[in-house]
Amino acid sequence: MKTTIGITTFNRKKYIMRFQQSLALTENLDACHIRIYDDCSTEFSITELKKWFPNAIEIIQRKQNIGPDRNLRQMYVDFLSSDDDILVTMDSDLICRPDWLNFTKKHFDDTSGVLSLYNSKRHKPTRKIIMNGEVFLEKNHIGAAGSILSRKVIQEIVNQLPPSDSFDWAWSGLLRQKGVPILVSNDSYFQHIGLIGYNCDGKNTIDYGVRFHPIHDLNKKLLSDFKSEFMNRR
Repeated sequence: MKTTIGITTFNRKKYIMRFQQSLALTENLDACHIRIYDDCSTEFSITELKKWFPNAIEIIQRKQNIGPDRNLRQMYVDFLSSDDDILVTMDSDLICRPDWLNFTKKHFDDTSGVLSLYNSKRHKPTRKIIMNGEVFLEKNHIGAAGSILSRKVIQEIVNQLPPSDSFDWAWSGLLRQKGVPILVSNDSYFQHIGLIGYNCDGKNTIDYGVRFHPIHDLNKKLLSDFKSEFMNRR
């Protein structure tokens, strides 16, 4: 199962550096192809991205800002030009458990090509299922960050959905219409640590993944720093 880790970025230098530290802890990370899609950031250069992600096989920097949803869709289009089997969508304000990739390899083949390792509190489950002794949740919608999609599913999304500012939301609806179950791990393997972003304002709309176990001391520190920053903004 050849795997691309696709990372969308736009500014927020502080979070990218934290994310990179956490991602680097991933077990068997060298088996993945890291590809970065920067949406014309002004807070850092492509040279800095190469320094932070020395193992990335591709770094694309947009020549003009196209917005997060269009950047995401273009990442899907670019993925189809690779020969990898699955795309793991990462955002620059995530941290991750070191064992997320092992969990993915164990369970992804039992899905219909859609699995999220980010159990967002904002997206309520419709039912609970058991697969290989693990609890998974089915949901009507998920965000792209933390999602894992097969090549077949990505091709369907790209074929059916044109660029738009609601692309992140629309592809969940498309898959539900086609009867493709959207599964989410009961325990979050990714965690959101961004205060300010496209879908959050740092006060009223903070998203987080439930049942995230940091595992590593670095993740514990990054979570502690995030909580302190959040409390200081209130």
